[in-house]
Amino acid sequence: MRIYHSLADVPDSVAGRVVAIGVFDGVHRGHQEILRRAVEAARVSGASSAAVTFYPHPDAVLTPPFGPAHAHPART
Repeated sequence: MRIYHSLADVPDSVAGRVVAIGVFDGVHRGHQEILRRAVEAARVSGASSAAVTFYPHPDAVLTPPFGPAHAHPART
């Protein structure tokens, strides 16, 4: 697994990937199915697969009073 914190950090070699984008805040059955489909689509097309998620949680940024408590970045 590779973690990129900025789009500028992503190498050009990742072009041609099947990407699952979501707030994977717990890998329940729905998330498992999305990831399974991305992996299968990549396998069929001969590409690699990847998952893109967000930190902090989008609700922590867009609606801070309602965002998950664990999703707020540590404040120093």
